[in-house]
Amino acid sequence: MNKIICCIACIAFFACNTPQSQTNQSCCADSALLSQFVLLHNNQFQLHDTLFLPIMLNYVLDYRYISDTFVLSPHTYYENRRIKNLQTAAEINERFRAHFEYIREIGFNTLRLCFDRMQGENFYCVDGKKISVQTDYEAILRALDTVVNIAKESDLKIMLLLPNSIDNKNLGDFTTKLLQHFCAEPTIFAYDFINEPLYFDRNTSRTKEQVFAIVNEWKLQMDSYAPHQLFTIGFAEPLEVFRWDPQLLPVDFVCFHTYHPLRVPNEMYWYGTYIDKPFMIGETGLPADNDSISYEDQRRFMKESYEYARDCGAIGYGWWEFQYARNYANIGEEANDAQATYQDDFNARHIGLINNKDSVITKKNKYIIYGMPKPATVEIVRFADYKVQKKRRPLNYYNILNYSNFVIRGSVINESTQKPIEGAVIRGWNKDWTIGVNTFSDSLGNFMLYSNDQCTHFKISAPGMTAVTFNYPKLEYTATECATTHIDSVPNRTLEYQQISYKPFVDTATGRLFALKPELFSNAQFATSIQPVYVKPIAIETIP
Repeated sequence: MNKIICCIACIAFFACNTPQSQTNQSCCADSALLSQFVLLHNNQFQLHDTLFLPIMLNYVLDYRYISDTFVLSPHTYYENRRIKNLQTAAEINERFRAHFEYIREIGFNTLRLCFDRMQGENFYCVDGKKISVQTDYEAILRALDTVVNIAKESDLKIMLLLPNSIDNKNLGDFTTKLLQHFCAEPTIFAYDFINEPLYFDRNTSRTKEQVFAIVNEWKLQMDSYAPHQLFTIGFAEPLEVFRWDPQLLPVDFVCFHTYHPLRVPNEMYWYGTYIDKPFMIGETGLPADNDSISYEDQRRFMKESYEYARDCGAIGYGWWEFQYARNYANIGEEANDAQATYQDDFNARHIGLINNKDSVITKKNKYIIYGMPKPATVEIVRFADYKVQKKRRPLNYYNILNYSNFVIRGSVINESTQKPIEGAVIRGWNKDWTIGVNTFSDSLGNFMLYSNDQCTHFKISAPGMTAVTFNYPKLEYTATECATTHIDSVPNRTLEYQQISYKPFVDTATGRLFALKPELFSNAQFATSIQPVYVKPIAIETIP
């Protein structure tokens, strides 16, 4: 009992005296080493007692089995698949050195290493062999050691994206071993425990309370085994608030992903206004082939998305990704490169900052990089010169994608106080659930949900509040002064947001990608209203 009391007292002492409230001393480090870790202080990242702003590039790791040894490799689709032709660990490591040196030279100071792509529940499938996290974890950690050390050579910090360990004890145990192994490694500044739970948490029936319990266990893992590093989750769009509510979850900072140019400023504004935690952009990007989307648009997107993120309070910025890479899809337990199916789509092919044409040479060690940097890369070194401006709400905030057939008016109320809720997220779906649309509530709790098809299914929540699901099988609409057709003949009912280009809405006279034509986002042909929706606060202290 005395030992327990002593441990509790020690934890309390260190919780009050470390900026990160990360307390366990099982991972010992002297003061010189501790000074090399990135801390959170006053809601800013800090390194060596000065501000640290992660400028992060996402980089995908692949797995190889060479000379009876498990090794990590750059993604095999980088450099037009030349990576696949490397036959020794030494050759692979030189490619890492080349890439990381070049990434540092163009202005990035951080990598988000995507180490999460497993082909089975508990193993990596590598060149026809299963590498188990249970029996082969030492080999896996040795391979990761190598990559971390090469990143350190180029003075790059790392956010490590871990395999999703939800409901998987073996992966949870592997995560513990990994945290213990790297607990004294300041090159790893943060761990990302799950990528976009909105899409990749398979249990869509979890409550906010159940999610909190999962994330709290992860936080305890971090406190126990990685007390000097930071803990985050790679959130997706504001719809995360329905289950993986970032306001409730005990992460050190929020890291979220946003892409479509019409949505990016709105999602940044929402996170920066309604989530009371420090946040950074973990992934963003605009694909550009210099044909259907110009390199100039990609350059403007990088510049404007960085600046807008900083205006909204972001303390870091990350781009997806290094170079063209196919997206894995439908990979079974026995899959290998020959058997796997892929999503070889436009985004994957063209969102990277390095194309697959010609080559460039690094300045320091004269490595050849197979591919040329796109013009967007010139913006990276200019980031440090940007002077943060006052946050401003985007013009299309309440009708992000210019839906113009239907609008539903309503309000969101705090049931406990009877006061309106600002910043609630409203989601509607059409009858067969094939199209979903979103909006937010204003300072009076009111919302206008614009859509091209009639919505019948709804879900509403707000940060720190319960989520409410309901249906209106048949709403009665009234024609507005904008109506030009019969309600049964409205166009574009099946138009999903990924099919909507940003280009028609940009005010080209401004020269800015995020400057939109104001007259396009407040029209609807048919309107209706629904009753106020009531949600309740969720008290963390009541969650078991």
